Amino acid sequence: MAAKDKLSPLALQELNSRLSSTGHQLITRESDPAKYARCIERWSMAAVKPAGAVLISESIDAISIAVHYATQKSIDLAVRGGGHSTAGSSSTDGGLLIDLGSSTRFTQVKVDKTKDHLIAGGGANWGHVDEAGFSAGLATVGGTVSDTGIGGLTLGGGYRWLSGKLGLTIDNLIALGLVTADGKLLTVSEEQNAQLFWALRGAGHNFGVAGHAYGTGPVSKRIAGAEGGQAYAGTLVFPVSQLNQVIAVLNRLFGAQGTLKGGAGAGGFALARSPPEGGPVLVIVPVVWLNDKKSGDIALKELFDLCPIVEDMKMMDYPGINNIF
Repeated sequence: MAAKDKLSPLALQELNSRLSSTGHQLITRESDPAKYARCIERWSMAAVKPAGAVLISESIDAISIAVHYATQKSIDLAVRGGGHSTAGSSSTDGGLLIDLGSSTRFTQVKVDKTKDHLIAGGGANWGHVDEAGFSAGLATVGGTVSDTGIGGLTLGGGYRWLSGKLGLTIDNLIALGLVTADGKLLTVSEEQNAQLFWALRGAGHNFGVAGHAYGTGPVSKRIAGAEGGQAYAGTLVFPVSQLNQVIAVLNRLFGAQGTLKGGAGAGGFALARSPPEGGPVLVIVPVVWLNDKKSGDIALKELFDLCPIVEDMKMMDYPGINNIF
């Protein structure tokens, strides 16, 4: 694949002219240094790249014009939702950055109670989705961090606490509004543009810009099984000397042949140094039991029997669960 070009001053001027009727903001380092810096900031500092310009707009027409122009002129194009791509996929070195995450329109989440669907803008993060859904008694499968953008995670598959019950995020995707490379806006679903929908649900990051997505929203009480749609969740911390024991217990509980298979709960682990900098390595174990505390204490007994040095387990609502990490 041929390398894409940077956004030249002449191209910037021409693009700005084409966008003149769309109510857009085209930001450069020179025009608004503070806002530009916020737009290119990323979850991982290794993924930060200096865009030639950043487009923020509330208009799908502006997105369409910008994508088509970048394609015509072979200008490097990146799209930012939550900015969590550690590979730098939501950043561009000198090209055009479309920042959906800084838009008001494209971060909105609407609820369709008649169908139990959540309708989310392509710049929304999972915190937006969780809060909107839970307030209506709904939840869906997303990521394990609330400020991750829905676009990158969804099109990459998406795995979360509810995956044992409901599959991947793409398994819960109903439709997409997609701006393609030629600037066309398509509705993509099993009924419309079905082959493209199939591709998006398995290799989907480079087919277009997702302006909005539709995700299913099963009623949270049916998922959690506890009153008020809550679940028993939190974090356990162990010394690194117990790492092998922790992994063995997690596999016995949540593995493919585990005693808790079937999506009733989920767990994982991460290694981190305790503060201050250079402190001992600790094993951080987030755990979610999709039911009440009484049954959770019984189901997770093997973990508790390892005597964690920190135990922070309690009943949480669904948005709270996705703020554990």
